[in-house]
Amino acid sequence: MQNSNMLEIVKRQIIDSGVKQSFIAKHLGISTSMMSLVLSGQRKLSDDKWDKLMTFLSVARNYNELLSSNNATTNSQI
Repeated sequence: MQNSNMLEIVKRQIIDSGVKQSFIAKHLGISTSMMSLVLSGQRKLSDDKWDKLMTFLSVARNYNELLSSNNATTNSQI
């Protein structure tokens, strides 16, 4: 499901994750220019690659939340 609202959410998650688009593109097996076209809504990913992107972003988000949690715990112990 690649509608404009979902693309905005994906773009925000990519920015928030701090992961470069080129890294994600490589993970998906597409070129960086294709990734840019996808994020601008000019091209669509196959369902398989879209699912892979959603999984990747979910893992990145969970990792960032874990880091934030650990940093908060460490800072409160100082």
